[in-house]
Amino acid sequence: MIGRLQMNAHGFGFVTPEDDDGGGDLYIATPHLCGALHGDLIKAKVISRASGEHKRRGRVMSILEKANRRYVCTLRAEYGMRYAECDDPQLPYFVHPVNAKRFNLKAGRSEERRVG
Repeated sequence: MIGRLQMNAHGFGFVTPEDDDGGGDLYIATPHLCGALHGDLIKAKVISRASGEHKRRGRVMSILEKANRRYVCTLRAEYGMRYAECDDPQLPYFVHPVNAKRFNLKAGRSEERRVG
């Protein structure tokens, strides 16, 4: 299935298929995003069909087109570690360690950085 990933503020997403196959949206749990982010065009695979809240669950197989490669992030410093936290609420899990000296960053400042 090919479609655009729509992320939720809780870190999971849904894929709406480009070609309506009658099965509706595909739920993608956080561990199955495989690096895909909100708005990316992805190829996904159905991994289970279940009754209940989410009829179909899937996994991202590949990212066909990145929606965005620049994100505004805030540098945080806690417990001797520095990390960038994305300011977009649809990317709450998008946090990674950074070398603040390399990028000349100071804690608490928002910076726009290229990703990927």
